[in-house]
Amino acid sequence: FFKNWMNNSRYKESFDHFSRLFEEGSKVQEKLTLHGYEKFIDCKAPECIDKEIVKGLARGVENKSVTSSKIKEIIALRLYCFYFEGYKHLYDALYQAAFLTESVKLFPPNFTTADEGFKYYSVSGAAIDTCYRKYYFSVKGRKHEGVLGAVTKIVEQTWLNNFLFPLEVAWKKALELQGKWSFSSIIMQNRFYQTYIQPFNGSEKRIFVVISDALRYEAAAELTERLVKNDKFEAKLEMIAGAVPSYTQLGMAALLPNKDLQIIPGGDSVAIDGKPASSGYREARLIERNPRSRVFSASEFVKMDSTEGREAVKALEVIYIYHNKIDSTGDDKTSEGDTFKAVEDAFEDIENLLRRIAAFNGYNVLITADHGFHFQESKLPDNEFIDASIYGNVEVLKRRVAFGSNFNTDEKVIKMTAEQVGITSTHEFLFPAGRANFKLAGAGSRFVHGGLSLQEVAIPVIKFTKKRITDTELVGIAIISKGSNNLTTNNPVFELIQNKPVSQKVLEREVVVGIYAPDGTLLSDEQTLLFNLQGNDARQLLRVVRFVMRGDISRYNNKRVALMVKDKMVKPSEDPLITRMDLFLNIPLANDFDDF
Repeated sequence: FFKNWMNNSRYKESFDHFSRLFEEGSKVQEKLTLHGYEKFIDCKAPECIDKEIVKGLARGVENKSVTSSKIKEIIALRLYCFYFEGYKHLYDALYQAAFLTESVKLFPPNFTTADEGFKYYSVSGAAIDTCYRKYYFSVKGRKHEGVLGAVTKIVEQTWLNNFLFPLEVAWKKALELQGKWSFSSIIMQNRFYQTYIQPFNGSEKRIFVVISDALRYEAAAELTERLVKNDKFEAKLEMIAGAVPSYTQLGMAALLPNKDLQIIPGGDSVAIDGKPASSGYREARLIERNPRSRVFSASEFVKMDSTEGREAVKALEVIYIYHNKIDSTGDDKTSEGDTFKAVEDAFEDIENLLRRIAAFNGYNVLITADHGFHFQESKLPDNEFIDASIYGNVEVLKRRVAFGSNFNTDEKVIKMTAEQVGITSTHEFLFPAGRANFKLAGAGSRFVHGGLSLQEVAIPVIKFTKKRITDTELVGIAIISKGSNNLTTNNPVFELIQNKPVSQKVLEREVVVGIYAPDGTLLSDEQTLLFNLQGNDARQLLRVVRFVMRGDISRYNNKRVALMVKDKMVKPSEDPLITRMDLFLNIPLANDFDDF
């Protein structure tokens, strides 16, 4: 009764009403305080249970007594509780906080060369940045944010002091050994067209290129994971080294066909092979290399219906689509604090673009960026701002790079010549070492790019393909037989097992489980379960399910019934049954009046 009442949307208000009465009348909070949250993790209500669990987990993250895997396990147990949705963002944030602190300790940046630095970031560093981003996306500006105030301080200090600072130190030493912006193990951004696009020219195969301004590598890694979970979607992430200085004009130019990239004297404008590389020149430059090329903005591309879109691209081989969500948000001082939300919005935009491309019969897509970005939630202290003018003649000044001449250096800055960075320019370039910024009036200082940090220069290339055949499957579920199929208790227990661990192409499955009579009457409580288990050991793929038989089972006693597992998400026209076990109902029914 309780579970059906709790899960029936028609009675949400009454359940909440009586839950609050119970919380007050039964002094639940006193019991929670006395015994600790761990004793109450299985309790479905009242609301103070979730509040106490969140506070308890927060204390555990603060003192490092709770692991990310434990938090994940608790989330799975709380998932279908009545009040969980109102606290889901806090549970998610706590998981990210615990995973971040664990990862920082396990994966220090112990590289010595720049090539090793790129590899470290692709394997470990990017995942730590993702935890940082997702933590703040989960809590910032959300309900009960203040409850995690102490956790937020730990996340910020751990990320800054235990990850970012040693990463910056190792990366600076590696760059000083490198001497030139060229690497043996990674493709340079100015070779993007030659490497990825040129093979399609004249092949009659159409290639779409989505360029999302400031889509940094760690975000692209998450996007790739999201994409491969879609049926018929295949995505593979690669890394290239961005052009430096890592600002928009140069990065956008590097993604076009080029032999020589030049910074035009007198400013920061860029030329490709002597021609100014303004946004209006992009399509002309592509057509110079391949007449069957065209440029779209993301907004105009998604506005086309299927017929219009197919007609627009059918004669083309190379289609560049320019998208700008992250950079437009972060580069505005008034909105830079919303950078991490902009990343999530960009994911949705790009997925929508891919659906439109598929509708226009597009199967091959590259997703990349002009540059990444560096963002920290806390404001930089005053001593992290550097006066560039003390180092020499500054002609153009940005937050993360100064263009000029006759630059001196010290431990706070890195100097590189135009020859070293591989472009044509009369300038030398001065970069702040680490997270520091140059002093620049009016500019934002939390979202920055233009410099040399791995967050700014590790550029993603997602190779995306739309297949014609299904390549995903939902996990299979089986009921483990215990031998006898006699159902003899009012509280039967069964074991369900996944056939495979969840992976990129083996997807989680939400099911409804219950015991039913032949006429469809539900004889037990009905439970919703999410099978998203991972692990190579069969025991890690097992779920134990406990049922409570209902009061009207007497009509079906000594008859055949069935335990059924049904897919919750199937279409109304489809059979939801995944598996079943036939049972013989044989529960002793006492006569309440025998001894009256």
